Amino acid sequence: MDATLAEVDRQRDGQAVVTVVDGAAGVGKTATVVYWGHRVRASFPDGVLFADLQGFGPGQRSASIQEVLRSFLTALGAPSDSLSMELQHLAASYRSMLMGKRLLIVLDNALSAEQVRPLLPASSGCMTVITSRSRLAGLVARDGAYRVTVPLLTEAEYDGLLARLAGAALPGKVNAICEYRYLPLTVRIAVERMETVGGIEMYERCDPDALLRYLCAIDDETSNLYTVLSWSYRSLRPEAARGLRVLGSRSGSTVTVSEAAKILGTDAVNAQKVLDSLTDIHLLEHVSRNEYHFEGVVKAFARECARREGYLAVRAG
Repeated sequence: MDATLAEVDRQRDGQAVVTVVDGAAGVGKTATVVYWGHRVRASFPDGVLFADLQGFGPGQRSASIQEVLRSFLTALGAPSDSLSMELQHLAASYRSMLMGKRLLIVLDNALSAEQVRPLLPASSGCMTVITSRSRLAGLVARDGAYRVTVPLLTEAEYDGLLARLAGAALPGKVNAICEYRYLPLTVRIAVERMETVGGIEMYERCDPDALLRYLCAIDDETSNLYTVLSWSYRSLRPEAARGLRVLGSRSGSTVTVSEAAKILGTDAVNAQKVLDSLTDIHLLEHVSRNEYHFEGVVKAFARECARREGYLAVRAG
């Protein structure tokens, strides 16, 4: 992030610096950007603009880009009663008002490249940071965006987070969180559940299905792991959603392109597209040239989606 900020001072061609911050659901993309934004606030004397684009969330629709632009223009000093509702006019006014300014623009929770393009400034003094579960490859390929992927917690960071959240009350055997133990959201849900349920017996066995149920028994939908993952699932095209259900319901946590093609009943080209779609949104991990890996809880989520949509029943019958 600091390296992309340095690019702002080097830009001389009138193009603003754009950085895509991507990562898995619950990995801490927004928290990372907010923390970093506070650290570098002095680098943007003209201020900060922030918008939640609601690309992945409880609502069925993303934020209106016209409304985001109107909000930004009002924050920049434009009279609200003089603003058009036409997207092209709003985008042009927005870019004009940013000329010569040095602002940090944070577009949080974006769904697609098309959603954010009208919000990209033309002023080379501005920097736009976009967070998304998607890799937003189009912004990198066409708009010259930099990419920063937020990784899972390291073991030291995980231990530090556990110590801060639970202190001495947390036994060492919590490490049975298994493959998802380094995802910040999961750790936070797990610690809260241990306090309210009283005990960590669910952690004594590395059972992804039981762990998913354990991490979903919470009222707040933004803190319910199944719900949070379902927002990613909802954004998938039908063939990718089917691929998640079918491939996630098979035994084994890894799959090759040829295996996927056989299981899905298609050719290698289409199987590759399905696998890449799941990887793009961090529901699958690309571990080698021809091999993909399901994290345990994501695989359990895929099985639950298959069960809810009748796939397993049909398959068994």
